[in-house]
Order: sequence, then C-alpha cells, then structure tokens
Amino acid sequence: MIALALGDVLAAEHERKLYRASVEAMAAAVDAKDPSTYHHSRRVATIARIIAQELGLPRPEIEEIELAALLHDIGKIAIPDPILRKAGKLDAAEWSIVSMHPGVGAQLLAGHPQLRRIASLVRAHHERWDGQGYPDGLRGDAIPLGAAIIGLADAFDTMTTDRPYRPALSPAEALAEVRRCRGTQFHPAVVDAFLRAWHRPDGIAVALAAHTFSAPSALATQALHTIGEHVERLTTIERLAEVIDLALSGVLTSDNIVLFATEEDGEKLRIVYSRFDRDRAKFVRIPRGQGLAWRAIESGRALSVVVPEAPPGSVVIWGSRKLFAVLAAPIVDNLGTVGAIAVSRTERRRFSETDAELLASIGRHVGSLFRVIWSARTRTATLSSEQASNVDQTDGDEERDQERLVNQVEQEAVPTEPPQGSDQESIAPIR
Repeated sequence: MIALALGDVLAAEHERKLYRASVEAMAAAVDAKDPSTYHHSRRVATIARIIAQELGLPRPEIEEIELAALLHDIGKIAIPDPILRKAGKLDAAEWSIVSMHPGVGAQLLAGHPQLRRIASLVRAHHERWDGQGYPDGLRGDAIPLGAAIIGLADAFDTMTTDRPYRPALSPAEALAEVRRCRGTQFHPAVVDAFLRAWHRPDGIAVALAAHTFSAPSALATQALHTIGEHVERLTTIERLAEVIDLALSGVLTSDNIVLFATEEDGEKLRIVYSRFDRDRAKFVRIPRGQGLAWRAIESGRALSVVVPEAPPGSVVIWGSRKLFAVLAAPIVDNLGTVGAIAVSRTERRRFSETDAELLASIGRHVGSLFRVIWSARTRTATLSSEQASNVDQTDGDEERDQERLVNQVEQEAVPTEPPQGSDQESIAPIR
C-alpha cells in the first residue's frame, strides 16, 4: 500500500516537472521569434516569482504566476515576424494585431487542461491600474493580482533591454519610471514589493544577472520553432530525440545524430537515440573520459573533430559507418549536464563554428525536458526490474545472450587510433 502511494507521488511529481519543462520549451520557442526578446520570458518569470514571494503569497499561487509569466507572450505566435521585429513605430493596423496577443494567448491556454487555470493571468497582463490597459480595460483590484505582478515584471524587462524601436534604459532610469507609474499603470502594492525585492542583496538584480545569454542565431531560432511546435507530444525520450533530429535536419547537414544520457552513477554515457545502427547503439556504454561526447560535457562547450586527424581517444567508434567529422555539445539545464548530442558526417566536410553554436543552443534549450523524461524512464525501468525480480526470474539463457552482446559492443566501441604522423592537437573547441 505504501509502495503504491509512493508510486502515485512520484508519478505526480514527474507530471509536474514534465509540465514545467514543456512550458519552458514553449516559452523559448516564443522568445525565439524575435532575437531582441531572447530569454525575455524567463527573466519576466524570475522577476514575477520574486515579487510574489515578497508579497508572501502561497507557494501554489507563486508557481502559477511563474508559469503564467513564462507563457505571457504565447499569443505572439500568431503575430507575423515582420511586425514583431519592426524597427520603427507601429501603425494603427499593426498595433491592432499586436494588442490581440493577450487574448490569443488566453484562448490557446484555455484549450489545454493543465494550462487553462493560468489563462486569465495571461489575458490580463497588459491591463493597467487606472483602467487604460487592454484587452478589457480592467481597473484596480478587478485585475488579477498575478496579472498585475506579471505586467510590472514584463514592463521592467522591456524597459531594460534593447528593442528594435529604442535602446534600453539603465536600471536606475527604469526604477524611476516604475516609481512614477505607481498607482497609474502599476498596482501600488506590487510596485512596493518590487522595490523592496530590488534592493535586497539576494533580490531581483542578482537573479537577473544569472539570466544573461546571447541570442540564438537565425538557424537556431528555426530549429527551436520546430521543437516548440511538437512540445505537447514530447512525452518519451524517443519522441524527443526524433523531434530534435527533425529540427536539426532542416538547419544542419549531417549523416547521423546521436543523443547520449549520463547513467545514474555519472560515470558512463549511454546512447538513447541514433538515426543509424539503433540495435547496436542501445547496448553502448562509454566510460567517463572516453570520446568526444565526454570531452564536450567536461568542457561545457561544443567540440568538433576530424576523425582521420584525431588524437587517440578523441572519438569512440561503435557503429558500421566510416566517419569523417563529428561535432558534440552538452545537454544542460539549470541543474547541470544531463547528456550530450552529437552529429557526424561521412563526407569530407568539417563542421563550422555556426554548426557548433547551433548544436550548443539546442543542447541548452532541451535540457529540462531531456532530464525530466530520461529520469522518468530510468525510474520506471528500475521499478519494473525490482517487480520482475520479486515475481519471476528472467530466463537465464536470454539474460546471458544479452550480456554477451553488451560485452561484444563494448569491446568493439573503441577509441579511434590516428594514422601515423597525425596532428595530436586537432580537437577544435568552439565557444
């Protein structure tokens, strides 16, 4: 009975984490539409969470506000890119389109069972305390408190980042504007909480410093859009890998893509997806320190190598294809590294810095989803194994056959040896 209850708790926690990771992936896809708003939603969510904490709101309400902040601009998916990126002032028709995004976003969220509860916060995040906001002209306490918090967080981040139509304000200038608009644009109590949190040693200013990233390239933006379009269906590691493969295939030419996950002890990598040689790939285990994927993980950056020129141990060859070039990047989230992603070519063509920046960007953006899905799969496999050992014993011959195959693959998955006289320093770090 206790085991069943624990299983229910673990399943609920997995659903919560998967839900959060999916929301972050959707937010990244929205932000990627406009390079000037890269990581805007994450910064807004960070500010909103700290304000809500400063106000002493209950934890469940804080989490809802943070999630709504991540998705506050989801309705901009429907806005044409030329309007979002326009450098000059919007005309009346363009402004009419832009001002629809809170309502569009609320409609999108209302159709999702797990997200409909935050739809009202998204709809009202551009309302003003004096009733001059949109889309409904709500005034004062008629505006949901969470929406008022998101509205201030959104405005502050917008003021302090460069936009196509104007340069960023300094933090001091933005703080003065927040004070000036207290009781007109912004909820007075929200402004007071924001200012208290800003001046705390561990407050908003420090938290925002941790969210400084360079904007993705145009190719990375295209790949992120592809992932964002499929995010609701990314419930298994295989499906996630296939969507990453699909996203990369449109922007990065390669013959194979391989996803690695770190095992629980952190000392081995296992292949969880490969476009080719899948039957062999699932038995491969690569010890720490061997191969390009481990080097990318340990360095925290994308690395490329030309196989015929590679120093010993640079690349682990486990499949049947003769490789010319390999590029690998770590898969990371806010907890650290969870795996690696690698692409390879058989044709005589090296990977470029642009390719590396693209792969590194993908590795950063899928990290949360990858960790949640992979952790759930690992936990399920462990529980299934324990149940099987308690109920019945696996057929001995079948188990020994599988062990022999694993040993064979591990013996054949050896580091490449370079030809005589090759360059021993040919691994190319790409920042």
